[in-house]
Amino acid sequence: MRPRKPPYAHQARARLALEAQGRVPGFGTLIVHTGPSAWDAARHDPRACVLLPPSEAPEGFDWSLARLATPPVLVMDGGEEHALLDRLARAILRDAKGRVLILGTEVKPWPRYVAEEVANAA
Repeated sequence: MRPRKPPYAHQARARLALEAQGRVPGFGTLIVHTGPSAWDAARHDPRACVLLPPSEAPEGFDWSLARLATPPVLVMDGGEEHALLDRLARAILRDAKGRVLILGTEVKPWPRYVAEEVANAA
């Protein structure tokens, strides 16, 4: 079974293309919202963003959209466990390489930075 795209991937791809062309302001950053409020956050975020739906495994999604973004991909922690956020970062690195920066206020220590070299070091 082929992994599915995360919600809002189509809109995020279009936004990243417009930013790359200089047609809208932005830095080519991809935002990934997580946690119980992820749907609401992504729905109202004007930036290029997708979400990891609550209670879903990050490994079940195709994160290759992140290849179009300027590193790092920003993961907005919505109160998720460290282990899930690490799995999400590794799933993004699996499909897109590069770097992931996890930002949040719910759990310390943040920010947490995950790079391709770290993901492949184990």
